[in-house]
Amino acid sequence: MGRLVWSNAGDTLLVALNHLDDDLNSSEILRFKFDGQALTEIDPLPAGAPIYSMQLPLDDRSLAIGTAGGAVILVPLAGPQTHPIAAHDGAVTSLSWTPDGTRLFSGGADGSVKVWDYDPDGKNKLTLAITLRHDTGSVYASVVPPDGAGVYTAGDSPRVFYWPKTRYSIGAILDRAKKMINRNMFGPEWVRYAESNLGEPRAYEKTFGDLPDLSQSQPR
Repeated sequence: MGRLVWSNAGDTLLVALNHLDDDLNSSEILRFKFDGQALTEIDPLPAGAPIYSMQLPLDDRSLAIGTAGGAVILVPLAGPQTHPIAAHDGAVTSLSWTPDGTRLFSGGADGSVKVWDYDPDGKNKLTLAITLRHDTGSVYASVVPPDGAGVYTAGDSPRVFYWPKTRYSIGAILDRAKKMINRNMFGPEWVRYAESNLGEPRAYEKTFGDLPDLSQSQPR
């Protein structure tokens, strides 16, 4: 038996089971409905990979699963699961949602914290926003405060780390980039930036509207 998670509504208990029939890659999530007095088992959810961590957002729509192999999988409680997303070089040891359900944080044994933007209606439901680095070793726990203004993480270090929103929001990242380079992106930079964020080719656009065109800009 692996992890246990209660739905935020308090009416469902989820239990992760790994190594079914001695198959190291076989796992499933048992579901139990709770009526206030007793638990009643309902149809399980297949997972397809060893489960190391899991977490539900406040709306209980999609269960986020972190696998022992480093992938993140979204399993809607009603509907097909997403394909595994390669996230960490090692087990995904912690998962935390923001209160509004628009962002997921994954912590890994590789010492990184991944920040994912979540769009339930998008082609790519999870999009990597940024990777934060724990220089003190593995990440074992993470939690988002009720105001959603940052994330706290803990791991091998005896310290608890706080990552404010200004460290990982797209607006803050672009503002820092703008101050550092004082120019728009060149073509190859734009291709790498746009395709890594959207997963599909896009026409070139100026990165910052108030900075000069590339023909008038000098790289620094």
